Amino acid sequence: MANDSMVERCLAEFTESFPQDPRAREFLLRLYRRRATQGDHRGAAESAHRYKAAYPVDPAGTAFNEFYHLAAAGENAAAVAAFQAERSCRPLH
Repeated sequence: MANDSMVERCLAEFTESFPQDPRAREFLLRLYRRRATQGDHRGAAESAHRYKAAYPVDPAGTAFNEFYHLAAAGENAAAVAAFQAERSCRPLH
């Protein structure tokens, strides 16, 4: 599809409406990649958060830096909170 805003809206609405659908995982990945590529840091952080909440043990979620996107969007308090949450979920080595 050539209409970026329509693609974005469709992906977001599908994953919100049908979170248990097996396709939702792939659509959330696409939505995150699309937003990150376009420099939409708030949107990328939101997609990363939704993905990690829906699929907490999925290894793909570890590649998402929600805190980076929040910091890039100027949301420093939220970035610190996301960073602390990320650290608390990882086992210490």
